[in-house]
Amino acid sequence: MSKISESHFSKIDQTDNLAELVQQTRQNLHLLLESADDVIAIHDLEWRYLYFTSPPRFHIQPQNILGKTCQCLLSEEESRIIEQNLEKVTRTGQNLTVERKIFWEGKTIWFSDHLFPLQNQQGQIVSIARICRDITERKNAELKLKESLEEKELLLREIHHRVKNNLQLISSLLSLQSSFSSELNTDKALEQCQGRIRTIALVHDSLYQSDNLTRINLADYAQRLASETFYAFSLDPESISLICDCDPVILNIDQAIPCGLLINELISNACRHAFAPGRLGRIELNISNSPENNINIVVSDNGIGLPDGIDLEKPMTLGFTLVKGLIRQLNAKMTLDVNHGTCFIIGFGRADGTEE
Repeated sequence: MSKISESHFSKIDQTDNLAELVQQTRQNLHLLLESADDVIAIHDLEWRYLYFTSPPRFHIQPQNILGKTCQCLLSEEESRIIEQNLEKVTRTGQNLTVERKIFWEGKTIWFSDHLFPLQNQQGQIVSIARICRDITERKNAELKLKESLEEKELLLREIHHRVKNNLQLISSLLSLQSSFSSELNTDKALEQCQGRIRTIALVHDSLYQSDNLTRINLADYAQRLASETFYAFSLDPESISLICDCDPVILNIDQAIPCGLLINELISNACRHAFAPGRLGRIELNISNSPENNINIVVSDNGIGLPDGIDLEKPMTLGFTLVKGLIRQLNAKMTLDVNHGTCFIIGFGRADGTEE
């Protein structure tokens, strides 16, 4: 009778323990998948379900869909989208994550669908696994946030519209007052106030019509402002021309308004004083970006130049006093060139958040 060594019994025990361990691991893995709050599925290469589990709230019995495609659960359109994603993962061998919505039991449910290929030992794709996470609450929160932002945008747009209308009303009242005034200086003062109010109203009008309600394209705004200011003086376009050359520059409203007022004052001053009657000439507006991401505004004319004794550091007129204050508000630097008419060169940096 042959003897069986202890080592032989030890190997048998190890084998039995390994089988029990594998069985226990499978059971634990199955329990883990069954208790997950996600929909977990495995498809073969014809998109049929090889494995399926889902939370109880979806009321799906896996035995009713195994061996079938997703058309047994979803609409034709929803199934087609899933099968396109399965085909893409099979073709590329790459993981894929998409967000999609389905209609289930009368409700719209959003899923984050993560698909990844499963390979055999030879590296061949044999099936596609999917983990679908319900993200309906997150999507609903995003929708509420979007609706809230849209409501605030609508409110802000309405505010800009009403501010513009109120400023236009003030301008009309000044115009009415001017028609009843008998003093030339009073008429001129009211006219200048009208121009300044229109400048501010134009900012709000531009913002009201813009996609962005807090920032403005200075080039578009400045060219429109320059044209309206120029034509308000009824100059003969055959004698005096306006030339605008403006790069796209984005500014927030805090910088756009003082820029507009500056342009209005300087162009208005050129229209009033730069050219003697019958003289030919031009007024130019140039806006450009410097390499240092600063903004340069140049308003020039080839007229008679400034009167002797004008000191911009100690301005004697309201217009130049306002120009000096606006320069300070923009934290800008201004250079005056009077060699060929009058040329104001103004440079300043963008406010935070408005870089190109």
